[in-house]
Order: sequence, then C-alpha cells, then structure tokens
Amino acid sequence: MVLAGTPQVTKSGMLARLYFDAAAKGDACFSVVQSALVDADGFQVVHTLPVEQCVTVSQPLPLTMIGTALRQGAPANPNPGAGALTCTLVTVNGTAFKTDAAGSFLVDSMALEVGVPYTIRAAYPGYLSSEKTFTIPVGTVAPFNVGITTLHGGDVNGDATINILDIGVITGKFGDTGLVVGSASADCSTLDDPADINDDGQINISDLAIAAGNWAASATAWP
Repeated sequence: MVLAGTPQVTKSGMLARLYFDAAAKGDACFSVVQSALVDADGFQVVHTLPVEQCVTVSQPLPLTMIGTALRQGAPANPNPGAGALTCTLVTVNGTAFKTDAAGSFLVDSMALEVGVPYTIRAAYPGYLSSEKTFTIPVGTVAPFNVGITTLHGGDVNGDATINILDIGVITGKFGDTGLVVGSASADCSTLDDPADINDDGQINISDLAIAAGNWAASATAWP
C-alpha cells in the first residue's frame, strides 16, 4: 500500500487509519510488517511501527435479508376473490418464509453470513418458480436486499413449463366462479385452484391471456 499526499512537517500521532470487513466469526490480529516514510526531499523519516492489534468478531453482518416476490397479473383488478400478493412461498437454503400483501419478505430467523452460498426460490401455484444462487458480499450492511423477482403465470399443472397442457386445463375450467383463493387466507393454509392464476376467484380470459402470453416459458430468472 502506498500513501502519498501533501508533504507534512513536524507532525506526530496517527498517520493512517486502516479499516477491515469481517468475513466470519472469530478472532483476528493485525500488524504492520514493514513501513517506510520519507520527507519531501526523499530522506527517510524515523518512526515507530504500531503494536499488533487483535479483535473478536462476534457476529458478521448482515443479520437479516429482505426482498420482494411479485406475481404477474396479481392482485387482479377488480378482485372479488380478495386475493393479494400474500402467501408466495420463499425458501432460502430450504428454510421457508411467506410474502406479505405487498409481496415483500423478511429473512430474520437464519444465521446469515457473508461469503456463504445461498439459494433463494419463490413459488406459487399456477406460476413458474424463480430461483438464483448468490453470496452476500463482504462489507454488506444489514439488511441485505436480494432484490425483486416477478413470477410468470401459466404453469397450471406444475411441470415447470407452460404449454398446451396448461392451456387445456384453463379452457376446461373456463367460466368457473366462486373459487377459493389461497392468498386470501390469514395463515396461507388454504389451497386454491392453480388455473385461477391471478387469484380473483374465477377462471376467465385474464387467466388464459397470462398463460398464453408466457407460452413455452420454463423458468423465471431472479434478477
């Protein structure tokens, strides 16, 4: 490391301050192995090396993670079925969380660490899932924002692709009304009909249009 700047004269005390980011819990010690100071004329300046400094990292950041999982076409407008963006299942390395009415979620029950690979996945009946693998960068300040993803609708039969089979299910139920809406349940335990893609309690042209517009899609990339 080289530091250069305006020449200083008759100075004492601290010359530089060093910062570091912790990658994991534990003890760490720091020392300056060698340093050389010269004056404006290039002559050596006598100085004293600092003593070794040790620290204990008790908890690396971030402690929490946030993000948003939206669903194409939801909530429907008008929405007599009272569905919302709640109940999208988000898993982080297999640990499950659920989104709120705005599609947001908070990961606060895991001991998150920097440098560790995490796989996040969002899924909801009738939609293609969205997934990505990432690591939390060193120096991240909590909460870490994993970003926004939008699930694409139309995977009615849950085979991870949108094709004629899904269209066939929708057309076979076309016109059904008064359906139970899973995202309207308080505890997300109510199962709904995947053919009612936008959770408005009915299967109509809106559901068919969403699926047809995503024809042949097989994955949703989490940005």
